[in-house]
Amino acid sequence: MKKLNFALTICLALALGSLLHGSDTFQGNYTGMNFPAYNSAAVTPSDSTDMTATARAIYVGTGGNLVVELQNDTPGVGTTLGNVASGSVLPIRARRIHATNTTASGIVELW
Repeated sequence: MKKLNFALTICLALALGSLLHGSDTFQGNYTGMNFPAYNSAAVTPSDSTDMTATARAIYVGTGGNLVVELQNDTPGVGTTLGNVASGSVLPIRARRIHATNTTASGIVELW
């Protein structure tokens, strides 16, 4: 019975978190990568448009520089991650990949 109550509590917390926090389905959850992503979308870098959802991780197909705007960064201000290797999965909570100075490609957001 305790396992069932725990499972129901987790499901309820996830559902309420999704309703309360819009497209950021992982806000308020633990920061570790304990649960796999369940959605993905190809990313077209943009200096002004956020991604489909706040990412749980970013996959980089072809390496290079990646200018990311993390969930709690100042809007419009990106951080450059230099020389990201091809095939990398970065466990970061990004909301935008900036076009200016991003040389990496084949970028996919996972959430």
